[in-house]
Amino acid sequence: MSASLDSEKFNPRHHFIGLLQKHDLNPLINESNHLFSEIKSIDSDLNTLVYENYTKFISATDLTHSINMSLSSDEITNDLEDLKGNLKSINAGHQEIE
Repeated sequence: MSASLDSEKFNPRHHFIGLLQKHDLNPLINESNHLFSEIKSIDSDLNTLVYENYTKFISATDLTHSINMSLSSDEITNDLEDLKGNLKSINAGHQEIE
C-alpha cells in the first residue's frame, strides 16, 4: 500500500481517496498502524542522531577550548621561546661546521 509514499510527486489526498476506494476498513487500519509505527521509529532515530551529534559537538567545543587555553598559557609560550633559541643555536653550530 505505501510504495508510492516515497515519491517526490506523492499526493496524499489522491492516495487516501484511492485507499478508501480499493480497500475495506481492516487493511486501512493496518496501514494506519504501520505508518504510525514507522513515524515513531523515524522520530526516535532522529532524536538519537540529534543527541549523539549534540554530544559530539559539545565534546569538540570543550576540546577546542582546552587546546586554546593550553596553547595560550605562559608556560607554553616560554617553552616555545626556549625551543626557538635552541634551534637558533643548533643552526648557528651547523653553519660553523660547514
